[in-house]
Amino acid sequence: VFQVAKSHGYVIHADPWSFQVANSPLVVRTQSFLQPHGEAMTFAGVPEDAQGLASALDASLGAVQSRLPFCKDTVRQLEIDLRRRLSFGWLSPAPVPSRRVCIVLEGEISIRATKFRWETAAALGVDVVVLSTGSWWQDDQGPFGSLREAFIITDLTPGPDLGARIARALKSYPHTIDGIFALSDTLLIPVAEAATQLGLWTSGPEPYRISTNKFLTRQLLDPTSGEYFSVNSLEELEMRLTCNDPVSFPVVCKPFCGIGSEGVYRADNPTQLRHAVSQCIASKNHESCLIEPYVDGPEVDCNLVFMDGHLLYSEVVDYFPCDADVAEDATDKLFAETEAVVPCQLPVEEQKAIVETVSKAVILQGFDTGVFHCEARVRNSFMTYRLAHEATIPDLVVKDEPRKTEEKIRIFLHEINARIPGIASSASSLIANGIDFWALQILCAVGDWGRYKALSVPFLSSSEGGGHHVWLTNSLVPITYKGIQPLYPNFPMDRLGHQLVDSSHNPVVELSESHEELTRYVLRHNANVNDGVKYGFNKGDWLWTACLVIRSPISRKL
Repeated sequence: VFQVAKSHGYVIHADPWSFQVANSPLVVRTQSFLQPHGEAMTFAGVPEDAQGLASALDASLGAVQSRLPFCKDTVRQLEIDLRRRLSFGWLSPAPVPSRRVCIVLEGEISIRATKFRWETAAALGVDVVVLSTGSWWQDDQGPFGSLREAFIITDLTPGPDLGARIARALKSYPHTIDGIFALSDTLLIPVAEAATQLGLWTSGPEPYRISTNKFLTRQLLDPTSGEYFSVNSLEELEMRLTCNDPVSFPVVCKPFCGIGSEGVYRADNPTQLRHAVSQCIASKNHESCLIEPYVDGPEVDCNLVFMDGHLLYSEVVDYFPCDADVAEDATDKLFAETEAVVPCQLPVEEQKAIVETVSKAVILQGFDTGVFHCEARVRNSFMTYRLAHEATIPDLVVKDEPRKTEEKIRIFLHEINARIPGIASSASSLIANGIDFWALQILCAVGDWGRYKALSVPFLSSSEGGGHHVWLTNSLVPITYKGIQPLYPNFPMDRLGHQLVDSSHNPVVELSESHEELTRYVLRHNANVNDGVKYGFNKGDWLWTACLVIRSPISRKL
């Protein structure tokens, strides 16, 4: 199927088929005929002869190859799916200006494993300047040199002058920088400081100071609550345990600042809490700990896209119970993610309450524009997780006991990440809903608000059952440093944490070649390695985290 434009315009994305259509179960392959900033010419009427057909092909913007047999009904089915997926305004009435963005990276990453991200920037017509430590992407003639315009080596050692160092490095760059952003939580504040000094778009450093600190976030949201407190030592914890204000168990212990579930533990009694605090402090180099209630309601991710205080897009994602939720003895059990599913199965009123509560919290922190990846739990939900007969994992079901009238739905916010979700979570949203958070992050940074708004439009809802359930599943496999060292021959061991594995070393690639039937519905996959100490394991232990994004065309069940 060749596609032509009904109206004249300029493309806001050079390959909308690759990210909106290629994941369709009806499609085998897509091909774009567009260039970034390209002009789309219209074709009127229906080709009636060879010349007309040639003219139509000349005006074609892209092509889609379907796996369906050719007949009237299947053509209609494909048309419906294409209309649903290409529902956003992908033509601009005015030419799209060129932009240049600086992406600040904390350290070396696998370019091969993240190649699609750099290709997305190219499709948007945005030149990329990477600022990082070391010289890992300095070679302009290397296999991936063309994916970025330049690589700027900068000392990113944490310190009060880091923002100024980043700004100085960019001031010496010979071309205009239109925007700057980072994905690492530790860089959000200094990058905001640098953006302020350079006169680039930013929410400013202060909102990030709150969002990256779980204690400050809790203080802002619940200033008068006595449900939480902080400690910075075991001695301080003992004083709290023996005072007249008893701790109401179960609780969660977490570092003020942390990545994912690193240093986060559940405690059901004082003994477990002492152990949790000692582990938390050890994992974050003596950082203070936040102690807050453990909420056993369903956990969710809530992803939001804001522009000038207006909510452009929201989605709620079911997050399944983890080891720390289900263990009878919570000692050293992880809150590491297990499975997540789109779309959410919670009642509409609960999803609405989640979006409203989280949105208010984002605005309260001082943000009004950007992409936000938030985590929360639902108190007094209608639903709970239960393991059904012959099932391998629990799923949401309606509670046996109806909720009492006085028990209102309450949303307990865990954290606000003022950045896009991780690679696998972002892929789930892209496949399920057509929202490319990475593209939105780039456009937000450079202030391209027209395209930012246009690409915040999700797929149309399907009235003919075309929607699909998308699973994100994570698996933690203990490994040894000796086993992973050959994958990172020049990487210092003390910096090897949450490091992406080059896709050429990912066993899923080999599995897809030898057992295609097992990976047929795996649309994305990646892996990373983590220092096990940060997740409650012994010193010298390492974790291989495999992330798979799976589309289920039949039901929510895997």
